[in-house]
Amino acid sequence: MFYKANEVKLKNNDSYCTDSLGVPITGTVLFDDSEESLFEINYVNGKRHGLTKITALDDSFYFETNYANGVEHGESRYYEKGKLCIVKNYKNGVENGPCVQYYPNGNIYHQYILNDGGT
Repeated sequence: MFYKANEVKLKNNDSYCTDSLGVPITGTVLFDDSEESLFEINYVNGKRHGLTKITALDDSFYFETNYANGVEHGESRYYEKGKLCIVKNYKNGVENGPCVQYYPNGNIYHQYILNDGGT
């Protein structure tokens, strides 16, 4: 089910979402941020869960990350002007695993592995 931001109540930096009666929602919420970015956030039982996408309305950047039970978990990707810039991973809300940064031409600039938030 899709919701618009004016149909739901977003709390804690959009990490928790209820309907107008306070019932936690399961579905996708679409909203814009001061007409600069478009957000598409998936919720299960009121918590972020699944893919979250943020797109600049001028197409200058695109960001996607995965959530599980309200915290970032899985792969996160950041693009500028359609080109992949960074791929990193999260485990239970903490950066964990491989991180790769790219030059605009697609070649690898830097890569490293994070272990529970540290290198």
